[in-house]
Amino acid sequence: MQGTQQRSLSTIDERQCSLTKDEQLELFKMFPTGNALTDYYGPKNLMEFTQPEMIDSCYTDKIPTLVDVMNLYGKNVAVKFLMMHLIRIVERIGGNDKMSPEDIDELAHQLYDKCTYLKLSEMMLYFRGLLDGDYGQPYGAPRVMFFMSSLRKFLDQRNYALTKIESKERERERDEAAHKYCTFEEYKVMKAKGLI
Repeated sequence: MQGTQQRSLSTIDERQCSLTKDEQLELFKMFPTGNALTDYYGPKNLMEFTQPEMIDSCYTDKIPTLVDVMNLYGKNVAVKFLMMHLIRIVERIGGNDKMSPEDIDELAHQLYDKCTYLKLSEMMLYFRGLLDGDYGQPYGAPRVMFFMSSLRKFLDQRNYALTKIESKERERERDEAAHKYCTFEEYKVMKAKGLI
């Protein structure tokens, strides 16, 4: 199957990857095939990876984005990752009304086109939010519009979370910097002792 084969690192446009060459090599070692990658980040691990205590790491850890997956394993693998989750979601929230396989395929491609910059873990947070009803419930069978409007809500949540994480990091850096500097009185003492 074409989508499960690795692509040579020399054919990858580095400007499109969020992972460095070394990180790409590590990813290849961990997941030698696209199937191994989609299995690891698949629906069976969704609840484990999106526990409340793991949410910040979903945003900050070095996890491949959809474009990284496309560059390393092919677009089919990135779309397969999305489809695996969407099929599970449609089964869970669709009741008797289900989306057709063609609709799910179309939705997976739309999500891919809109979300290439998102990490697999961030997409998993979005899928978890859908399953938990964080973005409301669809009327009848879930439709593409429901998923796309839910995506906008998730992206707002993501932006808020990233802003909070960055703010905490800046505060931590300020605290560290404050401990590195001395007061004028400490300076005078150090100068008098010949330490400066």
